[in-house]
Amino acid sequence: MIAIEQLHKAYGKLPVLKGISLEFNAPGRITAILGPNGSGKTTLMKAILGMVLPDQGKIMVEGKSIKGQWVYRNRIDYLPQIARFPENLRVRELIAFIHDLRQGETREAALIRLFGLDAHLDKRLGNLSGGTKQKVNLVLAFMYDSPILILDEPTSGLDPIAMIRLKELIQAEKKRGKLILITTHIINFVEEMADEIVFLLEGNIYFRGSQDELKTRVGETSLERAIASILGAEKVELNGKAHLSSQYGDARYGDAKYGDARGVWGRQVWRHYKRIAMNKIFQYTLFDLIRSRWTLFYLGFFLLLTIVLLAFSGDVSKVIISLMNVVLILCPLIATMFGVMYAYNSREFTELLLAQPIPRTSIFWGQYFGLGVSLSLSILIGIGGPFLFYGLFASSEIWNFFILIVIGVLLSLIFSGLAFLIALRNENRIKGFGLAILTWLFFAVIYDGLMLLLMVIFREYPLEPLALSLSLFNPIDLSRILILLKLDISALMGYTGAVFQKFLGTGLGISIALFVLLGWVGLPAFAIRQVAGRKDF
Repeated sequence: MIAIEQLHKAYGKLPVLKGISLEFNAPGRITAILGPNGSGKTTLMKAILGMVLPDQGKIMVEGKSIKGQWVYRNRIDYLPQIARFPENLRVRELIAFIHDLRQGETREAALIRLFGLDAHLDKRLGNLSGGTKQKVNLVLAFMYDSPILILDEPTSGLDPIAMIRLKELIQAEKKRGKLILITTHIINFVEEMADEIVFLLEGNIYFRGSQDELKTRVGETSLERAIASILGAEKVELNGKAHLSSQYGDARYGDAKYGDARGVWGRQVWRHYKRIAMNKIFQYTLFDLIRSRWTLFYLGFFLLLTIVLLAFSGDVSKVIISLMNVVLILCPLIATMFGVMYAYNSREFTELLLAQPIPRTSIFWGQYFGLGVSLSLSILIGIGGPFLFYGLFASSEIWNFFILIVIGVLLSLIFSGLAFLIALRNENRIKGFGLAILTWLFFAVIYDGLMLLLMVIFREYPLEPLALSLSLFNPIDLSRILILLKLDISALMGYTGAVFQKFLGTGLGISIALFVLLGWVGLPAFAIRQVAGRKDF
């Protein structure tokens, strides 16, 4: 069912897998993949799931290469090591979310009863204990009836009763003919459950065989002592390359193949998931974030500020100018901080999504737009609500208000996308946060300083057209100019204001400026697609 040939993987200069070759062809068998920390266990599992992209080698699932594919994951159920989910979703909503992504028949009702989760279905995931989250994790992993099960530390945080029920469940799945791969550090669990052991050491297969064979080879009576002996002794040559027959069958699942995502049946799957999966991820990301206390605080800030400004000033134009100063600084800053925090905090849940049969692009675009829209709604409601109550439609400033709202939304999308991209490219959180803040600081402050320095040095030359062109490369500057020109105060900007008014003050100029801002929205979206396709998780 799974064949791995000469698999190599290195992170930078550190080799993790060094030519691994394995075959798992026998259904109804539990294989424990063991080894010390850093031996390559998790990397091997993630390579099978497509989360880690090998440097060399080939992985076959049910006779077909998985390279560039994702539909095959419909034949695999995966339990991630860390049970971390969107904190503001409820348990019931999370289960519905995964069901919407994969479709098909499920058995979550029986699993919910098995692990005693009925009383927790309407609780937010952020309020659950670690053990209860692991039970939810187990429900998500076992709710589909796929022929391959990959379980990473399945016993983490479980109480004794849940542990017994998990063991019974795994044994039941084994009897139904499933291929089960487990990684764990709980040796007693391995002794009770595993039919064979694959022991990895420094990226190589050190041993493959039964528990009795391992104990006999190292001269120990218990598996725990045998493994301790391996780790404490010098390497010896063990016959760790047990080759299984390449001819395998699956009486229960027949010869079903996952197909090519570009094939006849695959094209239907591709269209379905590209359209539906991203919408579902967007929808649930939005539901999670609009319930966040930080999003509500952000909305409340704009709501209170707008109400106060309208109450103490009868001039809508002045209120818009005041809000402009806040929007141009605060929206990019909050979008940057919120974007990088969300990307890092959702890393483990993203790995769960990557194990589902959906394209990577759908996952990251869905998360990005869910993030950007949640922030945009805070601006739209926080600023728009009081203006509508104040009687905006009877004011001559309605179009200026509209420009302010559109710019606030576009800046939120732009800077949340840039922050999301930075977090995606940088595993180190401190570095990611630093680069995100530096990006905001560059566009908000440093860019203007450089522009001013340029204007002073070359003040004898007509630089207004150049300044106009350079403003297109800074979404904050471009947004500021658009709002100022719409408020008809460009005269305060002198000749430069006249040049800007001549171009950006016309309908064509405004359309071009908004098109450029939309291009800034598309830039991180395109970059996210490129980075996500090559990134290891």
